[in-house]
Amino acid sequence: MTTKLPSIPDFDGSNIKEVLNALKETSEIRVGHRGDKKDAGVTFRDLEALKLVQPEEDAVTTEGGSVSRTSASTLGGRYAVPAIRVPTYNPGTDFTQPPPATQLFGTAVFDTVLLTWNVVGFPNPSFWEIYRAFVDDVAQAQRIGTSTSQNFTDKTGGEAKTYYYWVKTVSAAGVRSAWNSSKGTAVTTGVPVAVVLKALENQILESSLNRVLAERLNDAEAGSGLANARITAEAKTRAQQILAEAVARGAAITQEANTRQTADQSLSQQITTVTAAVNSNAAAIQTETTARIAGDSTVAEQVTTLASQVQNAGYATTVAVQQNFYAKASGQSLEGQYTVKIDLNGHVSGFGLASSAVNDTPTSAFIVRADKFAIVEPGSSGNSLNNNPLSYSIPFFVTGGSTFIKSAFIQNASIDDAKIGSVSAKKITAGYVNATIGFNGAQVYGAQLYAGGSVSVSYDGQGFATGFSANNPTFKVENGDVEVVAANFRIKTQAFSSTTITPFEVVNGVVRITNAAIGVGTITMANIAEVIQSDGYYSGSSSGWQITKSGAATFNDATIRGVLKSSDNNFIIDLKNKFISISV
Repeated sequence: MTTKLPSIPDFDGSNIKEVLNALKETSEIRVGHRGDKKDAGVTFRDLEALKLVQPEEDAVTTEGGSVSRTSASTLGGRYAVPAIRVPTYNPGTDFTQPPPATQLFGTAVFDTVLLTWNVVGFPNPSFWEIYRAFVDDVAQAQRIGTSTSQNFTDKTGGEAKTYYYWVKTVSAAGVRSAWNSSKGTAVTTGVPVAVVLKALENQILESSLNRVLAERLNDAEAGSGLANARITAEAKTRAQQILAEAVARGAAITQEANTRQTADQSLSQQITTVTAAVNSNAAAIQTETTARIAGDSTVAEQVTTLASQVQNAGYATTVAVQQNFYAKASGQSLEGQYTVKIDLNGHVSGFGLASSAVNDTPTSAFIVRADKFAIVEPGSSGNSLNNNPLSYSIPFFVTGGSTFIKSAFIQNASIDDAKIGSVSAKKITAGYVNATIGFNGAQVYGAQLYAGGSVSVSYDGQGFATGFSANNPTFKVENGDVEVVAANFRIKTQAFSSTTITPFEVVNGVVRITNAAIGVGTITMANIAEVIQSDGYYSGSSSGWQITKSGAATFNDATIRGVLKSSDNNFIIDLKNKFISISV
């Protein structure tokens, strides 16, 4: 049972006997002469023998930091508590192999590949190495770059092909993980839209169908590859000829027929012409039908041409409309074409459908040559096209080199440069996002986060962003570290009331904490403004303790090991030397 210490009364000059008896009983308990031996006092020699304290002169600075010890005055000016050596983790000397990355995914944006991966948590990450091969063989993989975050952008810059990717984790000690997988992550790139469009434009412009649609109806040659030149050389200036014929004949209907037959050739041709004219004003309709066989080549063609002209002293106008059907079989080559053209004083428009087969490989094309092109709903009440691409009856519209689509469902789109007013997306994968107005999101994930400062962006030759770096950021999250660079830093809260409070702030290099609950803390030096006291203490209470700034102290009980004395030395208790002195 614990031996109860006597209460030492305050000395008032008349109770010296009570004070001395209480002190004597306390001394006897502490030296082990009275009560339970477990309540006896412990000397520094006892503690030193147990290696719980050491002479202050022997207390040295530990490797990597200062000794944490109780001040010498607290322990009588000669002893200090030895430092508790807590191992300090050094990521650069941790040679444990890091875990490999997981879930490597790749997305191709034209000739650029965007890679992301997941990481199993470990204490000393440094960066990741990215490898690439043209076949799914990790032995042939070559390192193409590194990343300090869980993403990487690979600008392949080549033609469309399939690449295979792997990732290795590298620790701060330079130790590499195993491959993320023995199988490579396959990503197939594409060709930039601008390159594709240029190639398609060249193919369309060089096609025979486009050349036919672009030719005027009175051109000298009607275009290579078509019956106008190959079959009826006499129809070099078809529209001009029939109009001239109309002026010459006036109102007339004529028919011409021609047939020829040899051992290996056969030709049948019929031309019907309807004309009307007054002076130099004329109108004509001509239909020419031709069937020809030459060896193993057969051709069938029908051309219908409508032409009108008005010629006055001040102006002359001519308009011609032509419809052409053409079919040819020559050996194993097949060709079919249908065109409709309008020549309005040299402004040629129209559309054409062509199909051909060479060595059993068919190809086809449909080309429209027009200033405007639209798809109009059948229920539209409009009787003409207009310039409004958002009209409810026109879901698709082409004008001025631009395409307007009212509403579209696209499974896979490739866009070089998109200007979008509003985006609703389930997933957005991007190598670089530039938000000039703001970014609003409930959650942000990533290995790196920067705020404040400025950003430097690297671009490729096509204007695509390939990388960026943060310059002097105010807030930085990188490699597991968080850094704030600011003149003042505050944490504010409204958790329990409508009034905003600042429980923590750093102002002018001084940290201020309004209220803190600290489990274990080490303080080199503390400046207490007013009072330090135990939890729940209040004035007049019978429990707890308090020490004020003026030096006053309140305790229920006190255990003194060493010397207890007043500032004027009129009251001295020296337990070590078993000496008590009271001067009155």
